[in-house]
Amino acid sequence: MGESRLVVVRLGCFNCARMKNLLNLVMAVLLLLAVGCGSLGSRWRGGSGAYQGVRFDCEQIAHHSTESEFIAVADIPLSALVDTLFLPYDLATEEREKSESADAPPAASPGAGRIGYK
Repeated sequence: MGESRLVVVRLGCFNCARMKNLLNLVMAVLLLLAVGCGSLGSRWRGGSGAYQGVRFDCEQIAHHSTESEFIAVADIPLSALVDTLFLPYDLATEEREKSESADAPPAASPGAGRIGYK
């Protein structure tokens, strides 16, 4: 009689490591896309001044729904990093805007030039 051998079939995914690497890559790309979204969003809407993204995130926390609060809290450190990188540009832009507004002539009063108007 022949011996019966027990053949153990290993149930495992030989591509699991490859799938984990792909998942890690996808998560890293999504994280990079979300980095500093408060900073970029505040600049697109025309904000000015230093650390616009952090201020934008704080406004989101103070005035909006729970979902946006969670995203804003997670984004504050990333926005601070992006805002720090943009700081020289923001300061130069702010200085330029101040000098342009100082050079502009004052706006005329609605009643200027009329007799008896002080």
